Order: sequence, then structure tokens, then C-alpha cells
Amino acid sequence: METCVQEAHTKETNICLCLNGESSYIHCFGEGVRIFCGSQLIESPNVEIVTSLDIAPWLNPKLSAVQNTIEVCRRVRKILNPCSYFGISLTLNNLDSLDIPRILAIPHLMPRRRIMVIGSEIDKAQLDLIMEEGPEVRDVLLDVKKIPDNYHHKNAFKFSSFICTDSRWVQIESLLSFRNRMVVALNNNPFTIVDINRLIKQWINGDCDMFAHLVLNYTGPRETGLMDVLFDGLVTLELHRGGTLFYLFIQLSILSKFMETCVQEAHTKETNICLCLNGESSYIYCADEGVGIFCGNQQIENPNAKEIVTSLDIAPWLNPKLSAMENTIEVCERIRKMLNPCKVFDISLDMDKLDPLSMQQVLAVPHLMPRQGIIVRGAEIDTEQLDLIMEEGSDDRDIFLYVKKIPDNYYHENAFKFLSFYYTDSRLMKIESLLSIRNRIYVGLNNCPFTPEDINRLIKQWINGDCDMFEQLELKYTGSKADTKVTFFDGLVTLEMHHGGRFLFLFSIAESSTLRKLKILSLYCTKNWMKFLAIPIKEKYIHPKMPVVIGKVEYQILQMLNSKKKFQDEIVEKRESNPRDPNIFEMEENIREIDGQLIRKGVDLDSKIPILRQF
Repeated sequence: METCVQEAHTKETNICLCLNGESSYIHCFGEGVRIFCGSQLIESPNVEIVTSLDIAPWLNPKLSAVQNTIEVCRRVRKILNPCSYFGISLTLNNLDSLDIPRILAIPHLMPRRRIMVIGSEIDKAQLDLIMEEGPEVRDVLLDVKKIPDNYHHKNAFKFSSFICTDSRWVQIESLLSFRNRMVVALNNNPFTIVDINRLIKQWINGDCDMFAHLVLNYTGPRETGLMDVLFDGLVTLELHRGGTLFYLFIQLSILSKFMETCVQEAHTKETNICLCLNGESSYIYCADEGVGIFCGNQQIENPNAKEIVTSLDIAPWLNPKLSAMENTIEVCERIRKMLNPCKVFDISLDMDKLDPLSMQQVLAVPHLMPRQGIIVRGAEIDTEQLDLIMEEGSDDRDIFLYVKKIPDNYYHENAFKFLSFYYTDSRLMKIESLLSIRNRIYVGLNNCPFTPEDINRLIKQWINGDCDMFEQLELKYTGSKADTKVTFFDGLVTLEMHHGGRFLFLFSIAESSTLRKLKILSLYCTKNWMKFLAIPIKEKYIHPKMPVVIGKVEYQILQMLNSKKKFQDEIVEKRESNPRDPNIFEMEENIREIDGQLIRKGVDLDSKIPILRQF
């Protein structure tokens, strides 16, 4: 049975051995299970209880509940291997002093990462045994009401996390010596307000991190004039959030090269950064942190920014001889180094606040490369500026041109070579360029000139092509287009989906291919806008414009409609060459069989375009 459980169990488990007399138990956190080996149980919500009766074959009647729990723990650790975290909890009131050294010396209770001690009092000999565990043991929790007066041990503050209920014996010098601790909580501690002031100053001026979390709980009244003493000589920010008051401090060395290195080492997640250049309101936006860093005197609202850093906050980084835009570029270099790795780096340019020379200089700055996206905004852009942007064209870059007017008859071979692109002014775009795209993520064309016949060619190209064209395609028109549904879908196998008063159209690839990962094309449209989404069928896809689920069923229906159309086309050909061809009847039977299958799947065949309704 142990072997079966061991083979079935694959995830890592946290185990705690809790020894407290007859109610001793083993807690398996990953499984949410408590295994009791004695006669007394401790109830806990959301935890499954295994009693001594359930594991009777494992228990030795000659052993105590504590001894049996230790032996069962050995079995459980073997069964639930790998065990990522193992701890021991000792309730002193139910153990004698001889039990503790014996328990801590048992080989199969090692290695352990946590020791928790619970009780009303602990003597020096017992406490020394616990302290000797450091620093191999990561965490120590002393939930003991009374610890010997003037207690001292060299390992007392060498644990990664240390929680103590009775901290009267702790000296402030020990706290000031902390380095790289995770959680420290000291209840009933003797520290004065002057001590706390020293602690904050040590944190501010120290050369390394002291702790991640520090909690200090007091009993009894504190000194008067607390704030004046506590913040004496400190630069402090009082922050009010949701009725709660916070005090913030910042390390004096935050602008030094050392602090930049610390931030770089501490920051591990990938970050998206956008350099936004628009004159005095130029800024750097760190998307994952939700921070906007302004280097000029003017600030603009960014609804996505949770925090704003002003030029006053980073004054030591700024060069008074440089413009706001130049300072923003220089600060961006520091930010990219500090928040490395930088997964995505984009540049946003406001053409109304840049001249052609500035734009060329910006794009040539070495530390602004590599970049993934370029966003251009403005009323107008000239050919020279647009050529600079288009030269960036490649399969791993994006371009978004929010420019109302581009030069007449403009052309560049790279215009459709970006991974994703959006053009506000697409009046001069040719459908042939759109038909040539391959493996694009997003394509958006505003004010485009395409006719219904062009859209029909586009859909046919998607259906019959040998590789994916795009994931998303948005086409917007000026003014409304006539209802030319017949022209759009002429010669196409189409399925119309209805849900909640809305509808969209589906198409599928003509031939199965390993190169075609996106096998369904959806079209959602209004009078002056249409959006195509290419959809995989491996798992159900919820359409963003309609709460309909698209997947294998819809693909099967489209394939059946494709087969039906092939039979219909063959019948037309055969009737033209030989109206009495005996195969015609067989193909008509196949069509009737397909129609029956479609009807059973809920497809309405009475309309010119088959309709599938989702309720």
C-alpha cells in the first residue's frame, strides 16, 4: 500500500510533526490531512482527519502516542516524497525535558526546516537545544509565555525567520545586526522609541537588506511624544490609504550605483517598459510595476499608472543642462539596467512635439535598442519621418501609427513586415499587400479603401492558404458600407452563429495542414467596422465580442459544410458533361446524409447561410 501511494503521489508536500501527548499528529499541508496516532483528536476546519483506528496496523500498542506518531511520521515522509518542507512542533507542557533531546536526535526527523515550541515556560537547557539547530533550521517559532531572564545564545538571530512571544530578553543591538532575514516578530519586547529610531536609521544607512518583514508588539503604555522621537532626523512620508496610516522611508543610497545593483539583483520578473517622448511631459512607463516616471515639469494622466514618480523624486538623476526629453532618455537607460530582464521595450513618439532631427537622433541612441514596438502619434507625418519608422520593419517588431494623415501615394516595402501593426490612415493601402501577410499577431487598418470584393478575396486567401496569416485583423471604414453580405461570402462555405441578438460568421481552412494552427476564422462586423479572429480548435475559445464558445464542434460543422459544397460542385460538373451519370444519385444521397447530421447538431439549413444558434 505504501508503494501504491508513493507512486500516485507526485507533488511536493509540506509536513509538520506536532508532538503534544495523546493528541500528537502529523499534518500534511499539501493534502490537507491530519493523522492522529493517539486517542485524543484536535478538530480543524477544512482538514481531513485520519484517526488511530484508520492506521491501526501501523501502530505499536507498546508505544506511547508520541512515540507512535514519530514512527508513523517516518512512514509518511517516505510515502509523500518529495517532502519540500518538514517541521516539528513541540508542546512543552505535554513533554518532559528528557523527551526533547531524544526527539531532536532521531535521524529520520532530519533535516528539518522549522521548529515550533509551544508552552507556558521553557528552561535554559531546553532553549539551548533549540538554538543549537541554527542556522541549519530555517525558521524558529517560540510561542512560549516565559523565557529565562537575561537569556543569550549566539544563534538566536541566525535563523531566516524568528518569531518569539516573550522577547523581554532581546537587546536592540541584536536587532541592528540583522542581515537578509525574512520574517522577524518580537512580542512583549523591551525596545524604546529611541531604539526604534536607531533601527530605522540603521535600515536607511545600511549597506544591505536587514529583513523583509519585522513586527514588534508591545504590552502596556508607550512613551509620550512618540512621533517626534520616532522620526527624529528621518526623512518621512506620511501616506493615507483607505483609512489606514502608513509611514514610508527611503534608503539614502537609492540613487547610488550600489543601490542600482541591489535593485537589479532583487528584481527577477520580466518587465515591460515604454519610453514616451512628448516634450516636457515625457515619461517612462513600467507596465508591470504600474509606475510612471516623469522627468519634466509637466505630467499627464495615465489611467494604467498606479504610482507617479516626479522629477523632484529623481532630481539627482537629472541633468539641468538637458531638456526633459533628453533627461527621460538618460533615465530610461538606468531604469532598463535596474529592471533587467526587460521583456518588452517600446518607444512612443509624439510627432507634434518632435522635429525630424530629434526623431532620427532618438532612433539612433544605442541604449534604446533593441526595441520591440514603436508607437507614433500626431496629426501628420512626412515621408522622411515615415521612412525612418519603416526601416525598423521586421518579424519581431510592432508599429502603431496613430497619425491622421500620411503622405499621398506613400509606399514602403516594410509596411506589412511588422509582427503587429496598426495604421490610422490606410487610404492608400492595396488589398494585395494584405493578402501577402504571414504569421502576424495583430493587424489594424483604419480608414481603409477595401471593397466587398476585396474582403471576399481576403477570406478565400485565408481559407486556401498554406500557412496562418494573422491572429487578429481589424478593418475600419469612414462612412457606412452597404449591406453586401452576398458579395462578401460569394463562393465561401460560411456558418452564421447567433447568440443573444448578436451574430458572427465562421469559416474554416480548406485542407488540414500542420502549418495551419489557427483553423477557424470568425468575422464580427458592423456597418463600418469588421474584426477577424483566427481561432485554434484544441480547446474551447470564448469569443471576446460575443459570449459564445467556439471549438471542435463548430470546426466539425464547417468541415461537413465543406464536404457538402464539394459534392454540390461535382454534381454541377457531372450534369454538364453527363446528366445521366449514376454517381450523381450517390452524391445526392451523401448530401442528404450530411444535412441530417447538420440538423442533429442544431444547424438551421433553411437560410441561404446555415445558422447555428447558441442559447
